Amino acid sequence: MTLRFVESWYVEGEGDPFDVLLEGERVLEGCDLIPSSKRPPPNPASFEVRVADGTLDVDLASERGSPGIVGIEVERLD
Repeated sequence: MTLRFVESWYVEGEGDPFDVLLEGERVLEGCDLIPSSKRPPPNPASFEVRVADGTLDVDLASERGSPGIVGIEVERLD
């Protein structure tokens, strides 16, 4: 799966680190999308995920700001 991120709101000079969890597993930690960030995530970011229950769970954990996903690509792996 491939994710594309966007930060829809931020205060200049303040970071908004966030974590990405897929199927409950933390796959990216402390990413920050603001322009002055020293820890930008790969954008787009690709992962191999196994879904056992038929539902792909995607969570963004952030203490402030509004990180979001603007694109999701899912491919079946055989």
